[in-house]
Amino acid sequence: MPNTGRGTDALRLTPYQEQTHAALLIRWLRTPHVVRWWGDCDINRFKDCTIRIIEADGHPIGLVCWHTLTRKELDTAGLTQVPEGGADLDILIGEEHWLGRGAGPAALALGCALCEAAGAPFCTVCTSLDNLRAMRAYAKAGFLQGPVFDEHGYGPHVMMIRQRRTS
Repeated sequence: MPNTGRGTDALRLTPYQEQTHAALLIRWLRTPHVVRWWGDCDINRFKDCTIRIIEADGHPIGLVCWHTLTRKELDTAGLTQVPEGGADLDILIGEEHWLGRGAGPAALALGCALCEAAGAPFCTVCTSLDNLRAMRAYAKAGFLQGPVFDEHGYGPHVMMIRQRRTS
C-alpha cells in the first residue's frame, strides 16, 4: 500500500542543523498552537538540549529534544522522589495539520529509544495538567503518570515517566 503521507510509517528523527532548521523552529515557536503550551520562548531555550527534527515523509513537522535530569532541577521543582540521570524529553509538533495523527507518540518512542541506547535509565515528559491531548499522546508512547508539581509561573504540571525498555 503506498504511503499517503497521512500516517507515521515514514516518520524519522534527524539531527538538528542550525543553518537548515533555525528559521523553521522560530516559525513553529510563534504559531498559536505551540505558543498556547510553550509560552513566549525563543530558540535559546534549546541551547543545552540534544535536538532532533521530526520528519514525516521527508518533511520537517516538529522536534523532539532532551537533556539529562539533574538533582538540582528536580529538587527546585519539588520532585525530590525522582532520581537524577533520566532523559527529560520535550516535543512540539510545529505543523498543525500533523496534530492528532500519531506523530507525537511515534516521535517520542523514537526519542526514548535514542536516549535508552545512550544509557538513560528512564525518560520523562512534563506538561500542564490542562493539556489532555499531550497526556494522551504521552501515554500512547508508553509514559505513565508520575508526580504533579508546580512549574514556577506556569501552574500545575504532571511528570510522566517511561521506564527503560528491556529486550
